[in-house]
Amino acid sequence: MKSQLQITFRNMKSSREVEEWIRDAAAKLDSLYSQIMGCRVELQIPHRHHKKGGAYHIRIDLRVPQGEIVVKREPNLSGTGPPVGGAGVEKACRGECAA
Repeated sequence: MKSQLQITFRNMKSSREVEEWIRDAAAKLDSLYSQIMGCRVELQIPHRHHKKGGAYHIRIDLRVPQGEIVVKREPNLSGTGPPVGGAGVEKACRGECAA
């Protein structure tokens, strides 16, 4: 990666374990596509979210020579549908970078 990784926590305390997981995932993305110029990751717990534990928003902005790739994950509060984790983000980014 040609510039620093930026990690932001909103409405939640930062976590060393989560930061390490994000750094590892970013390094893996960089090994798949070495032209990544920058990466911003934002984790946020939605306001007034009391009943469903573990729901959060995540946004990843990757800057590449062709432009910017934005990958978002928002909680599925109904409890249906597949979860999207690091593998889903990686798959989405791989498809965008290859285009």
